[in-house]
Amino acid sequence: MDRSWMSLPDRFSQPYIDGVSSFIEFAKTHSGEAREIKCPCIQGRNQDFT
Repeated sequence: MDRSWMSLPDRFSQPYIDGVSSFIEFAKTHSGEAREIKCPCIQGRNQDFT
């Protein structure tokens, strides 16, 4: 999965919005029965945030 959108400085730009939307759709498709999605960013280190 392309994560290059995460480093875009303008969070209101269309590429950033498209990246967020793409991630959400990907996460929903691959989360199975899990109710939580791990943070995909470097700072989040793929941890659960509840």
